[in-house]
Amino acid sequence: MVSEMQFVIIATYTELEDTEARWHQPRVVFIDRGNLIKGTVS
Repeated sequence: MVSEMQFVIIATYTELEDTEARWHQPRVVFIDRGNLIKGTVS
């Protein structure tokens, strides 16, 4: 269980065909303490 003010890392995975995997760009989303998006990295 997570308590208030703890950080949580959520990771998702997918299965792709070879042709899809060549062009797939994963994304990382950074949020602040208020759950507002502060930035992304692709």
